[in-house]
Amino acid sequence: MTAKQSRFCELYVQYNNGTKAAIEAGYAPKNAVITASKLLIISNVREAIEKLQAARSEATGITTEWVITNLRNIAERCQQAQPVMRFDPTEKRMVQATEVDPETGEEVGVYEFDSAGANKALELIGKHLGSWERDNDQKKGTIEIIID
Repeated sequence: MTAKQSRFCELYVQYNNGTKAAIEAGYAPKNAVITASKLLIISNVREAIEKLQAARSEATGITTEWVITNLRNIAERCQQAQPVMRFDPTEKRMVQATEVDPETGEEVGVYEFDSAGANKALELIGKHLGSWERDNDQKKGTIEIIID
């Protein structure tokens, strides 16, 4: 492996961006996208990147399992109903917000959850698991149709 390729590997792991890594490693900016693509299919370059990523993962303690576990925790926490709290100037403390239930006329507590956070965490978990690969194949026109 050349010195430039080695530098590319180090920078690729740092930025996770082949174009930026190629430019900073000294390759021509004009062709950096193509150069990065070519470098990433060279087996010894790919192996070097994988070794650097594994070393980084070990040093930081961040693994795929850690990421998935934390995404799951985020999704679960975001889906929990949390009481909406407001400051009550009379009581001089935070109290749960309330509203009148239109069906019963009773005052009930107001709850909310973080749907955007839950959706993003679930989307990332789904991507990791390949949950949408079938949908992607359908979009590419690779559906098998059987006619009897």
